[in-house]
Amino acid sequence: MKRIIFVCFFFLAVLLSGCGGRQDIPVTLGKLSSWKVISDSGHQGGSQGVIEEKDGIQLTYSLGATKLWPWPEIDFYLEYENPRNIEGYQGIELVAKSDIPQEIYCYVVTEDKNTGLSKRYQTKFMITPGYQSFCLVFSDFKIAKDWAPRHPGYSPSIEWDRVKGIGFHKKGYDQEKGTMYVQNMKFLKKVTGRVSLEDIRSKPPRHIFTQIASHMQPRGAPSIEIHLPPVSSAGPMIHPYLYGVNWGVWLDLPDKKEVIPLNLKMIRAGGPFMDRYDWRENTYSFPGSDQTQLMTGLDEFIRYCRSLGAEPLIQINALGYFTTGTNGDTVFKENSLSDVASFIRYLNQEKKYNVRFFEIGNEPFIWHNVHYDVVDKPYAVEEYFNTFKKIAYMIKKVQQEIDPSLDIKIFAPGISTSHQDWKTFSGDDQNENAALSFIKKCRDYEQNSTENPEGVRILDVFSFHFFADFGDIKKVPLKELLCSTRNWWDQEYPNKYDLSLPYDEVNAIVPAFRTWIEEIDPQLELAITEFNVEADSMIPYPYILKVLYLADCYGIFATHGVDYALQFCLNSSDQYAALIDDTDQKTPLYYPFYLFSRYFHGRILKVTTSLSGAFNIYACQNDSDIIMMVINKNGKELTGEITVAGQEISERARTFLYTFPALSLTCLRIPFDAHEDLVESWEYGQAQIYEPVDFIVTHE
Repeated sequence: MKRIIFVCFFFLAVLLSGCGGRQDIPVTLGKLSSWKVISDSGHQGGSQGVIEEKDGIQLTYSLGATKLWPWPEIDFYLEYENPRNIEGYQGIELVAKSDIPQEIYCYVVTEDKNTGLSKRYQTKFMITPGYQSFCLVFSDFKIAKDWAPRHPGYSPSIEWDRVKGIGFHKKGYDQEKGTMYVQNMKFLKKVTGRVSLEDIRSKPPRHIFTQIASHMQPRGAPSIEIHLPPVSSAGPMIHPYLYGVNWGVWLDLPDKKEVIPLNLKMIRAGGPFMDRYDWRENTYSFPGSDQTQLMTGLDEFIRYCRSLGAEPLIQINALGYFTTGTNGDTVFKENSLSDVASFIRYLNQEKKYNVRFFEIGNEPFIWHNVHYDVVDKPYAVEEYFNTFKKIAYMIKKVQQEIDPSLDIKIFAPGISTSHQDWKTFSGDDQNENAALSFIKKCRDYEQNSTENPEGVRILDVFSFHFFADFGDIKKVPLKELLCSTRNWWDQEYPNKYDLSLPYDEVNAIVPAFRTWIEEIDPQLELAITEFNVEADSMIPYPYILKVLYLADCYGIFATHGVDYALQFCLNSSDQYAALIDDTDQKTPLYYPFYLFSRYFHGRILKVTTSLSGAFNIYACQNDSDIIMMVINKNGKELTGEITVAGQEISERARTFLYTFPALSLTCLRIPFDAHEDLVESWEYGQAQIYEPVDFIVTHE
């Protein structure tokens, strides 16, 4: 795989000092026979590891993905001959280094007092070249998020009197190689000081205030003018459900205290595993495997969403199969329409959850790649549509029987546009793309008085997915990569760098879908139910690239007519993709989402500027403020002269200078009341994220 590892050196010596206490228990590194290599965490896969006695213990790994397990990982585990009692101890001190900076899990295995099963508690830390002393505080250890949902009835406490072993867990990408060195470890009776990985990854946004001048002489700075139109010509409203995320259904739900500030409006339970989901047993299976996995129940998921003020979007199993046990044997069972009907009755009649939003299937036109064990050839649009219309009709009819006042919205087809063949059509008309064909088929069915005499609307929201992919980016200026967001909207921009789209072609993704919708069915809404940079797991793109690309996406979606945008994903062990990792620690991707979802609401305003194309600027007006989002893609700071003008503003000029940091997102809250003279702002970008930018950055 053609990938670049960007080496990020962090100055942790001072941050990670402060391990205290001398009443400790040595943890001998043990004999080689005491250590185990667990390739792919017990799943069948291609990762390999070697443990040697060199400078302490040397742990060498070579990660490999396979068709059965495409998420390579490895464990190095020191198993104790007899369980150890470390009650009263506060943490672990270890002296270690790595050949490259990387995030590693340290975990302890205990015996769960309720189930008797081995239970894993873990934390993450950043290991770097050069030996350092690390203090890992036990209060930061949390039950593994992929262990918890699969073992109902477990004890939430840690059995420190029954520690069975300690280990290191490494996740990565296919063909990644590396080495860790561990000299010694100690259980500490007392730990002073604490530095979390979250603090090492990033500082929060810089929060400042700027004075507004009543009258200011022009300074020759580039101008930015926000136009406040009269009510009669006001701009469009930002959709109330625009800001959403995907829940990593293979993990337990993240800690609410980290999620509440995100002001989420929708959370999706979707993806390939939900196309293999049995709602009665609350199980799913991995492609190519007949072993079932338990997940956190949808009842808990729905309650979780509602407690956050968010609506659940639940994906229906449209693949048609789930794995079930029969007399001890595991078999594939076909999902039926009656099962779908029972599911809706369970949710909205028995439980009275009043779930309104459902998506039918996940990326059906690549099922033959993902679900190769049950689908042996590409689905034609006609095949998927025939399944879709029956499920959608059933959902709407059942809900009519339960409560016709509840407005159900059906999303489909969750088409993957991150594959270059998304515009091709596998069906009767070779000149028409799959998205356009599907919308037409839905419209025709809704208007067909023979097949659908009651005129039941089966499609309410057209949904698709998109993951940008930049491959080998080391020699490309960062600004140029960030300008690839023009693929989303610009009808004059030919794609130059994104491998997910045809090169040298104009794509203008959102306008293309909006045009088809307006031509065929103007009542349809538009949803992007998965998006991010890079679809593969654990690819170490620099955070600054993702932070600014995704920030630009939020502004584009808000201003170009996207109704629902659900980022992939809220929580994951992949810190390069998630807002929150699987130890409930924020990643740098958290902050741009937070700033948009918290502040960028209301009515879109027009912005004119003399700044270059490396600045993207979005503005809106909410109940009491004008919000401006500025994305500086340049490698240098730039000062702009900002003016708010319009009939509804005070007669006096409202002008101020603002310097936008290099490679940053700036959120400005400009008071609508002309008597308030302070602009509140938040800055987030290169200055807050702990990594060098290993690009050729164009300074203009």
